[in-house]
Amino acid sequence: MRSAPAVLSLSLLFACSGKVASVENGGTTDAGATPPSQQPDAGSRTTKACEALGGICLAAGESGPPNRKPTLASSPLCNGTDVCWVTLMPSGVCQTDADCNEAPAVSALWGQCFQGVCLCQPPFHVQPSGKCNKTPPPECNQQGGKCRQNPASCQPGELEGDLQTDMTCGDLVPAVCCFPAASCKAPIDLVCCGAAASYYEPTCVNGWKTCAAGAPIPRLRQDGCK
Repeated sequence: MRSAPAVLSLSLLFACSGKVASVENGGTTDAGATPPSQQPDAGSRTTKACEALGGICLAAGESGPPNRKPTLASSPLCNGTDVCWVTLMPSGVCQTDADCNEAPAVSALWGQCFQGVCLCQPPFHVQPSGKCNKTPPPECNQQGGKCRQNPASCQPGELEGDLQTDMTCGDLVPAVCCFPAASCKAPIDLVCCGAAASYYEPTCVNGWKTCAAGAPIPRLRQDGCK
């Protein structure tokens, strides 16, 4: 079972070494396009909460490099008035629900488009393209994940795979498949809402953040679950 973490324990991105992080209103950016000389030194002022998003803490009013943008998190991620700057995400893969069909000629809707992210309806799965089709995701290690046992839970900075991927880790001992959050794409900071007011972190399928098929409901992290 996934638990609803506190807002400050954001299980998202690792270090800020050119990897992507999810922010509101992100655009297409090549992280490698910024020369190292333009990258501020995060130093010791960057907190673990900001670092988990792949971000760096900068003083309020200070401008970050062109491939970064301030986060819109509902809780402070840096100390004092410092601001957490994270790398911009690529543009989304959809604008309408029909865009989520990997076979565009099909009239039925295979998924839901939420802020550029496709959430696929059973029996469809998110594909490497970010769209929906019937091909199930590969085994955990083939997706670049790591099976974790004793305990069967992901570490900070990781996202869990879907249930079908978890099952490829074996069934004799409880295990889950975990992915570095930096390897899971989305143009937004996505969380998943159930019946309670607290949220769940998204799952990672074929390199894309999504919510479990059928439920929970996707929301922007800054909006929370209402």
